Amino acid sequence: MLLEAILLGVAVSMDGFSAGFAYGIRALKIPLISLLIIALSSAVSIMVSMLLGHALSSYLPLGIASIVGGSLLLVLGGGVIYTSVIGCNSEGDLFDARAEGRGSLLSLLRNPEKADLDKSGTISAGEAFILGGILATDAFAAGLGASLVGFPPVLTGFFVGLSKIVLVSAGLYLGRRSVMFVSSRGASLAAGLILSAMGLINIIT
Repeated sequence: MLLEAILLGVAVSMDGFSAGFAYGIRALKIPLISLLIIALSSAVSIMVSMLLGHALSSYLPLGIASIVGGSLLLVLGGGVIYTSVIGCNSEGDLFDARAEGRGSLLSLLRNPEKADLDKSGTISAGEAFILGGILATDAFAAGLGASLVGFPPVLTGFFVGLSKIVLVSAGLYLGRRSVMFVSSRGASLAAGLILSAMGLINIIT
Protein backbone atom coordinates (compact mmCIF):
# COMPACT_ATOMS: atom_id res chain seq x y z
CA MET A 1 0.00 0.00 0.00
CA LEU A 2 3.00 2.33 0.35
CA LEU A 3 3.38 2.90 -3.39
CA GLU A 4 -0.37 3.29 -3.82
CA ALA A 5 -0.49 5.88 -1.02
CA ILE A 6 2.34 7.84 -2.66
CA LEU A 7 0.61 7.76 -6.06
CA LEU A 8 -2.68 8.86 -4.53
CA GLY A 9 -0.92 11.70 -2.72
CA VAL A 10 0.63 12.89 -5.98
CA ALA A 11 -2.63 12.57 -7.91
CA VAL A 12 -4.74 14.62 -5.50
CA SER A 13 -1.99 17.24 -5.18
CA MET A 14 -1.68 18.03 -8.89
CA ASP A 15 -4.14 20.90 -8.49
CA GLY A 16 -1.61 22.40 -6.09
CA PHE A 17 1.01 22.21 -8.84
CA SER A 18 -1.35 24.02 -11.22
CA ALA A 19 -2.06 26.78 -8.70
CA GLY A 20 1.63 27.09 -7.82
CA PHE A 21 2.56 27.30 -11.49
CA ALA A 22 0.05 30.12 -12.02
CA TYR A 23 1.39 31.93 -8.95
CA GLY A 24 4.94 31.55 -10.21
CA ILE A 25 4.10 33.06 -13.60
CA ARG A 26 2.63 36.09 -11.80
CA ALA A 27 5.62 36.28 -9.41
CA LEU A 28 3.30 35.78 -6.43
CA LYS A 29 4.73 34.46 -3.17
CA ILE A 30 3.58 31.71 -0.81
CA PRO A 31 5.35 31.99 2.58
CA LEU A 32 6.29 28.79 4.39
CA ILE A 33 3.48 29.13 6.95
CA SER A 34 0.92 29.55 4.17
CA LEU A 35 2.34 26.55 2.31
CA LEU A 36 2.08 24.44 5.47
CA ILE A 37 -1.53 25.54 5.98
CA ILE A 38 -2.38 24.52 2.41
CA ALA A 39 -0.71 21.13 2.85
CA LEU A 40 -2.31 20.52 6.25
CA SER A 41 -5.75 21.33 4.85
CA SER A 42 -5.48 18.55 2.28
CA ALA A 43 -3.92 16.09 4.73
CA VAL A 44 -6.65 16.63 7.31
CA SER A 45 -9.37 16.57 4.65
CA ILE A 46 -8.36 13.19 3.29
CA MET A 47 -7.89 11.67 6.75
CA VAL A 48 -11.35 12.83 7.85
CA SER A 49 -12.96 11.50 4.68
CA MET A 50 -11.09 8.20 5.07
CA LEU A 51 -12.33 7.82 8.63
CA LEU A 52 -15.86 8.37 7.34
CA GLY A 53 -15.17 5.84 4.61
CA HIS A 54 -13.92 3.27 7.10
CA ALA A 55 -17.09 3.72 9.14
CA LEU A 56 -19.14 3.21 5.99
CA SER A 57 -17.15 0.13 4.98
CA SER A 58 -18.20 -1.65 8.17
CA TYR A 59 -21.71 -1.84 6.70
CA LEU A 60 -20.55 -3.24 3.35
CA PRO A 61 -19.18 -6.67 2.45
CA LEU A 62 -15.43 -6.55 1.75
CA GLY A 63 -15.78 -7.23 -2.00
CA ILE A 64 -18.55 -4.65 -2.40
CA ALA A 65 -16.59 -2.02 -0.43
CA SER A 66 -13.61 -2.45 -2.75
CA ILE A 67 -15.79 -2.10 -5.85
CA VAL A 68 -17.54 0.99 -4.47
CA GLY A 69 -14.23 2.56 -3.48
CA GLY A 70 -12.67 1.79 -6.84
CA SER A 71 -15.70 3.22 -8.60
CA LEU A 72 -15.42 6.46 -6.62
CA LEU A 73 -11.77 6.81 -7.61
CA LEU A 74 -12.61 6.00 -11.23
CA VAL A 75 -15.41 8.58 -11.34
CA LEU A 76 -13.23 11.21 -9.67
CA GLY A 77 -10.42 10.49 -12.12
CA GLY A 78 -12.82 10.70 -15.04
CA GLY A 79 -14.10 14.03 -13.79
CA VAL A 80 -10.58 15.41 -13.51
CA ILE A 81 -9.77 14.19 -17.04
CA TYR A 82 -12.97 15.77 -18.38
CA THR A 83 -12.14 19.09 -16.74
CA SER A 84 -8.57 19.04 -18.01
CA VAL A 85 -9.58 18.28 -21.61
CA ILE A 86 -12.90 20.02 -22.32
CA GLY A 87 -14.13 21.39 -19.00
CA CYS A 88 -14.50 24.98 -17.91
CA ASN A 89 -11.02 25.11 -16.39
CA SER A 90 -9.30 25.87 -19.66
CA GLU A 91 -5.89 27.45 -20.04
CA GLY A 92 -7.52 30.70 -21.09
CA ASP A 93 -9.57 30.83 -17.89
CA LEU A 94 -6.64 29.87 -15.74
CA PHE A 95 -4.30 32.58 -16.89
CA ASP A 96 -6.78 35.37 -17.71
CA ALA A 97 -6.62 37.79 -14.81
CA ARG A 98 -9.56 39.70 -16.26
CA ALA A 99 -11.99 36.80 -15.99
CA GLU A 100 -15.37 37.80 -14.60
CA GLY A 101 -16.16 37.03 -10.99
CA ARG A 102 -12.59 37.49 -9.74
CA GLY A 103 -12.53 36.85 -6.02
CA SER A 104 -15.89 35.12 -5.93
CA LEU A 105 -16.15 31.60 -4.56
CA LEU A 106 -17.06 30.19 -7.97
CA SER A 107 -14.10 31.95 -9.55
CA LEU A 108 -11.79 30.61 -6.86
CA LEU A 109 -13.09 27.08 -7.34
CA ARG A 110 -12.34 27.35 -11.06
CA ASN A 111 -9.06 29.26 -10.66
CA PRO A 112 -7.38 28.69 -7.27
CA GLU A 113 -4.52 31.06 -8.17
CA LYS A 114 -6.97 33.96 -7.65
CA ALA A 115 -6.89 33.39 -3.88
CA ASP A 116 -4.64 36.47 -3.54
CA LEU A 117 -7.75 38.41 -2.60
CA ASP A 118 -6.01 41.56 -1.38
CA LYS A 119 -3.72 41.57 -4.46
CA SER A 120 -0.69 42.01 -2.22
CA GLY A 121 1.43 39.60 -4.23
CA THR A 122 1.68 37.25 -1.25
CA ILE A 123 -0.67 34.53 -0.02
CA SER A 124 -1.35 35.37 3.61
CA ALA A 125 -2.24 32.80 6.26
CA GLY A 126 -5.92 33.73 5.96
CA GLU A 127 -5.87 33.40 2.19
CA ALA A 128 -4.01 30.09 2.58
CA PHE A 129 -6.93 28.69 4.59
CA ILE A 130 -9.26 29.57 1.70
CA LEU A 131 -6.89 28.19 -0.93
CA GLY A 132 -6.21 25.10 1.17
CA GLY A 133 -9.92 24.40 1.46
CA ILE A 134 -10.36 24.70 -2.30
CA LEU A 135 -7.40 22.44 -3.05
CA ALA A 136 -8.63 19.91 -0.46
CA THR A 137 -11.89 19.15 -2.27
CA ASP A 138 -10.34 16.47 -4.50
CA ALA A 139 -8.54 15.01 -1.49
CA PHE A 140 -11.82 14.63 0.42
CA ALA A 141 -13.54 12.87 -2.46
CA ALA A 142 -10.54 10.62 -3.12
CA GLY A 143 -10.29 9.76 0.56
CA LEU A 144 -13.74 8.19 0.59
CA GLY A 145 -12.82 5.89 -2.26
CA ALA A 146 -9.33 5.14 -0.93
CA SER A 147 -10.62 4.14 2.50
CA LEU A 148 -13.05 1.64 0.99
CA VAL A 149 -10.23 -0.14 -0.85
CA GLY A 150 -8.07 -0.35 2.28
CA PHE A 151 -5.71 2.65 2.23
CA PRO A 152 -4.34 3.57 5.70
CA PRO A 153 -5.62 7.06 6.70
CA VAL A 154 -2.55 8.42 8.52
CA LEU A 155 0.00 7.24 5.95
CA THR A 156 -2.15 8.47 3.08
CA GLY A 157 -2.71 11.83 4.76
CA PHE A 158 1.03 12.19 5.30
CA PHE A 159 1.83 11.62 1.63
CA VAL A 160 -0.97 13.93 0.52
CA GLY A 161 0.40 16.73 2.69
CA LEU A 162 3.99 16.06 1.60
CA SER A 163 3.00 15.89 -2.07
CA LYS A 164 1.11 19.17 -1.77
CA ILE A 165 4.20 20.92 -0.37
CA VAL A 166 6.47 19.47 -3.07
CA LEU A 167 4.12 20.09 -6.01
CA VAL A 168 3.05 23.61 -5.02
CA SER A 169 6.73 24.49 -4.58
CA ALA A 170 7.64 22.88 -7.90
CA GLY A 171 4.84 24.79 -9.63
CA LEU A 172 6.11 28.07 -8.16
CA TYR A 173 9.67 27.31 -9.24
CA LEU A 174 8.76 26.39 -12.81
CA GLY A 175 6.25 29.22 -13.16
CA ARG A 176 8.77 31.83 -12.07
CA ARG A 177 11.09 30.59 -14.78
CA SER A 178 8.27 30.53 -17.33
CA VAL A 179 8.81 26.87 -18.18
CA MET A 180 5.88 26.89 -20.55
CA PHE A 181 6.17 23.27 -21.67
CA VAL A 182 4.58 22.41 -18.32
CA SER A 183 0.86 23.11 -18.28
CA SER A 184 -1.83 22.95 -15.63
CA ARG A 185 -3.96 20.98 -18.10
CA GLY A 186 -1.22 18.36 -18.46
CA ALA A 187 -0.86 18.08 -14.68
CA SER A 188 -4.61 17.65 -14.25
CA LEU A 189 -4.72 15.04 -17.00
CA ALA A 190 -1.94 13.06 -15.31
CA ALA A 191 -3.79 13.23 -11.98
CA GLY A 192 -7.01 12.00 -13.58
CA LEU A 193 -5.26 9.11 -15.28
CA ILE A 194 -3.61 8.02 -12.01
CA LEU A 195 -6.89 8.13 -10.08
CA SER A 196 -8.77 6.32 -12.85
CA ALA A 197 -6.11 3.61 -13.09
CA MET A 198 -6.13 3.05 -9.33
CA GLY A 199 -9.91 2.85 -9.32
CA LEU A 200 -10.03 0.43 -12.23
CA ILE A 201 -7.37 -1.81 -10.71
CA ASN A 202 -9.31 -2.05 -7.45
CA ILE A 203 -12.54 -2.85 -9.30
CA ILE A 204 -11.12 -5.72 -11.38
CA THR A 205 -8.85 -7.27 -8.72
